[in-house]
Amino acid sequence: MTTDDIMINFLAIESMFNPKVQPPVARLSPELLSMVFEFLALHKDGLPQASVLKPAVARVCRYWRQVALNTPQLWRSLNLSGPRLARRLWERSDNSPVILRWVGSWLELDPVHEELIACISQRPARISALALEGEHSLIAQILGQLPSVLPSLESLFLNSDEPSATLLPLNDMHAPRLRRIDIDGIPVPWTSRLLSSANLRALTINNLGSDLPPLRLVLSCFAALSSLQVLDWAGELPVDSESESATGPIAERAVLMPALIFLCLDGSAAGCITLLRYIRRVPSDRARLVLCCDDAGDRGHTWQQRLWDAALAHWHPRARALPALTLLTNTHALHIAAGHASLLNDQYPPDWNTNPPLNLCLGVSNPRQLPRMMRALGPRVADACRDGVRTLFVQNDFQRMDGADWGSCLLQMPRVRLLHVVGPHAALSLATFVATADAAPAAHKVEAVLYPDVRRVLFSEIQFADVASRAGVACWQLAQWLVDASTPSGGRPALGAMEFYDCGGITDEDRVIDETTY
Repeated sequence: MTTDDIMINFLAIESMFNPKVQPPVARLSPELLSMVFEFLALHKDGLPQASVLKPAVARVCRYWRQVALNTPQLWRSLNLSGPRLARRLWERSDNSPVILRWVGSWLELDPVHEELIACISQRPARISALALEGEHSLIAQILGQLPSVLPSLESLFLNSDEPSATLLPLNDMHAPRLRRIDIDGIPVPWTSRLLSSANLRALTINNLGSDLPPLRLVLSCFAALSSLQVLDWAGELPVDSESESATGPIAERAVLMPALIFLCLDGSAAGCITLLRYIRRVPSDRARLVLCCDDAGDRGHTWQQRLWDAALAHWHPRARALPALTLLTNTHALHIAAGHASLLNDQYPPDWNTNPPLNLCLGVSNPRQLPRMMRALGPRVADACRDGVRTLFVQNDFQRMDGADWGSCLLQMPRVRLLHVVGPHAALSLATFVATADAAPAAHKVEAVLYPDVRRVLFSEIQFADVASRAGVACWQLAQWLVDASTPSGGRPALGAMEFYDCGGITDEDRVIDETTY
C-alpha cells in the first residue's frame, strides 16, 4: 500500500466520525445533487439499456439517499421481469417518462406481470421507450396488453429469435413521436404505422434468416421517412428483376430520402445494388456509406463493377477530396475505405460519425477470387481517388498484391505524400514491383511505386530479410531501393522521413526494431 492509499483511507475513516472533514460532494445542495443524479440517469444514444447499478447512489450515505429518493428521473428504468420492484419504481418515478425493459427467459406472463402492465397501461403517455428481449410469444403478449397508441414513445428496441414469425401487435401500434427503431431477429412490420412516423430518425434492422421483403413495401415505407438520418440494415435485402438485369425504370420508382446521412447495408451484392440504385439522397459531404457483401467475390467482374458504380453514386464528389485511402486484404475480403486518416480502420463501428465517407468490405468464398476482384475494381478505385488521395495505407494479410492485380490502382495516385505499408505481404507486393522494375515499362519504374510527391514512408510489422528472400532479391538490394527512394532526382524533393515500427532484418543483424525514424 502506497502513502497515497494510506492517506486516502485515513481521510475516509476520519470523515465517518467528523462531518467537518466530509468532502465537498457530501455538502452539495439538494438541488445541485439532484441535477447530478439526473445527469447520471440520462441515455445519450436513446437506447433504453439502463444499468441496474444506477440506483446504487442511494446507498452512499443518508443524505444521498434522501436526495435520490426525491429525484424521480433516477427511477425511470423499469424491468418488467421483476414486477414487484418495477411497481415500486413506477410509483417512485412520479410523473417522469419511464423506460420499460424486459430481459428474461419466461415463456409467458404471470398474473403479477399482467397486473403491472395493466397498471402502466392506464398512463401510456409516460412510456418513453420500450426495450423487449426474449421469447417471441412473450414479447407479443406484452405488446398486446399495451395501448395501441403510445403518444410519448421515442425509442423501440425488439430482440427475439423467430425470424419467420410476425409480431402482430406491431401492425396496430402508433407512436407519433417515435425517433428510433431497432429490430433484431424478427420480421420488419413494413405496413405498420410505426414505420411511417415523420419523426423517425434512425432505423436499425437485423433480419438474418427472414424471408426476402417485397421491394414495393420497402420503397413505400422509405418514401414516408422524410426525417430518417440513419439506416442500418443487415440481413435479407430486397432484390428485384430490374436490378438483376441492370435494366428497367429505376428512376420512376426511386425514392428520395432527403435527411439520410448514414447508410449501412450488410447483405447480398444483389440486395445492396438494388437499394443503392433506388435510394436517392441529397448530395452532402457529410454522407456516409458502409457496405458489407460476403458474396461479392462470387458474382464476377460485372457485378463487382456494378456494385462499385452504385456505391460511387452515393459518394459526394466533394467528399472524394478527403486525403486518405485504405486498401486492406486478407484471405476472405477486400476492404476499401476512403476518408480522413483518423477515421480509417478495419472495424465496424456503430457510431456513424466514426465512419469514413466510403467504407466497403467485399467478401470472397475462395482466396483465389481476390486477385480477380482487385483487377476488376482497381481502375475504378484509382479513377475516383486519383486527385484527392494524400495518404495511402496498404495492408495485406495472407494475400500478396501483384502488380497486374492491383498495380493499376496503386500506380495511378501521383499526389500521395504519405505511404504506410503494414505486414510482410504488403511489403512483398512492393518488393515485387522493385524486383521487376528493370523489365517494367517506364510508367511502372520504382519511382512510380513511391510516387513523385511522397515525403514520408512508414513500414510496420515487416521482416525485411524474409521479404527480400521471398521476392528473389538480396536484402542489400531492398535496402538500396530504400536509399534511392530518399534521394532527389529530376527535381523531386528528398524524402522527409522513413519510419520503421516493429520491423526486423533491415540491417545485417537479425533483430526487431520497435521504432526507428530516418
